[in-house]
Amino acid sequence: MYKGLRMSLLGFGPYNALNFSSYFYLTQQFEQLPMEKNVQKLLAGGLSGLGAVSITYPSDLIRRRLQLQGFDKSVPQYQGIRDCISKVIRDEGVKGLYRGLLATYIKLFPTTAIQFWFLDLCNDKLKKKD
Repeated sequence: MYKGLRMSLLGFGPYNALNFSSYFYLTQQFEQLPMEKNVQKLLAGGLSGLGAVSITYPSDLIRRRLQLQGFDKSVPQYQGIRDCISKVIRDEGVKGLYRGLLATYIKLFPTTAIQFWFLDLCNDKLKKKD
């Protein structure tokens, strides 16, 4: 029914694990720098998102390719995850697994920066109520 589900599930866990662990690591490192707390959180959030997506981007590309097949005759057909990976590498090289990464960087940095800043803001508000 949903052709990219397996790849979504395989890529979601590592992306979030890397994203959250690097965010918490970076916030600890940035505490030593002379900058405002909100700037530290925004910078740590944006950089953690970039780091996580840099490692897990091929899973996102494969998921999208699997989802798009069948929409148009020009879209290649794949027999699954392995077939998709091998065809991308065969036709485009390893570099093909990272097609569109720059656009993802441009979108992801502010998105994850705001996401983690807001998460910490809510967390701080909830701790003050206790």
